[in-house]
Order: sequence, then structure tokens, then C-alpha cells
Amino acid sequence: MDKQIFEYQNRDMQISKLQRENSATQHTKAMSEAISTVKSLQEKTDELGKDAETQLVYFSKIKTSLEKAEKELEEFESKKDELSEEDEKKVRNLANQINKLQSNLTVLKRNIEKINELFEDAKHKVIEAKKKHKVAKEKQDEISKDVEGKISKLKAEMVEMEKSIDKDLLKKYKDCKADNILPVFVYATPDLACGGCMQKIATNEVNKLKQDKKIVCEHCRRIIIYKE
Repeated sequence: MDKQIFEYQNRDMQISKLQRENSATQHTKAMSEAISTVKSLQEKTDELGKDAETQLVYFSKIKTSLEKAEKELEEFESKKDELSEEDEKKVRNLANQINKLQSNLTVLKRNIEKINELFEDAKHKVIEAKKKHKVAKEKQDEISKDVEGKISKLKAEMVEMEKSIDKDLLKKYKDCKADNILPVFVYATPDLACGGCMQKIATNEVNKLKQDKKIVCEHCRRIIIYKE
């Protein structure tokens, strides 16, 4: 009885091991890193886009102010022989204003150029990350295909084994597994401890184990089998 259920459980544990290993290969790691990189870069390009919009708004406003100041200056210069002291003062202020606005425009142009450079760099990195993801996925798909074949074979063997395993025992196994307990069945150790959590079996439980040949571990809820 216990031999059949242990063989059944062994196959189930092999499936779990294959699934764990398949989800933690160097290729799944590379895929995860590529996805993380793309996500991070997309967030960065979104920020750059917003920054570019802000800079362009400033650029437009400053350019409008510059054009207005230049036009006013031209009007004063067209009648420079008739300028009063107050007008000359306005001309000097306009000249200073134009210099500052031109300087601000130069800074904004550099900022926008830098944003464009960063955007192009991010776009290039996104393309590279997607290429890496594609390569890693192709390699992982090959591995997964092989693993799925092994798992299918083990599952088929388990289905066949279920025909000869005690139904009550099988139900207990599946109920425990549904509670994320695996292995479900363990042998008692020679010093009468649970073969799963390694906790000592209470004296009153030892007598029950020897009589019934199996008990439920009060610590980890695994089913302990007594092997003479």
C-alpha cells in the first residue's frame, strides 16, 4: 500500500521539481530582466516626453516674448533721432531683455536637444532589450517543450497508478496537496520523528502509529507511515 502511494508521490514531486527548474532557468531570468528593462525605459521615455512638452511650451513663450521685444526695439530704432531720455532708457531695457531671452532660448534648445538624445538612446535600448527577450524566449521555449514532454509522461503514469491506489488514501493525498503540503506521505525516522518536519512524535502518538501504521503529524500535517 505505502509503496504505491510513495511511487505516486515521487512522480508528483518530480513534476514539481521540473516545473520549478523550468521557471528559474538563465533564459527565464534574461526574459524577466528584459521585460523589466523595457518597462523602466518606457517610463523614462514617458517622463522625457512630458519634459520635452514643458520645454517646448517655455520655448514658444520665450520666442514670442523675444519677437515682441525685437519688434519694439525696431520701432524705437526707426526714430532714434527723436528719442527722449525715457525712450532711450526703454531701448536699453529692451536690449537687456532681448539678450536674456536669447540666452534662455539657447539653454532651452540645449535642453531639448539633450532630451532628444536621451529619448533616442532609450529607444535604442528598448529595441536591444526586446531582441534579448526574443532570443531568450526562443531558447526557453525549446527547454519548456522538453520539460512538458517529461511532465506529460509522469502525469500519464500517475493516472494509471491511481487505478490501483486505495481511494481513501488517494483522497487524503490530494486534499493535503491542495493545502500546499508536499511531500504528503513520509516515513517515520528510526528514532521515531516525522520524516518531513523531523519533529519528535509524541509517545501516545507512537503507540497509535505502530498500531494503525500511519498517523497525521501534529506539527506539519503530513501523513507519517510506520515502516518496520
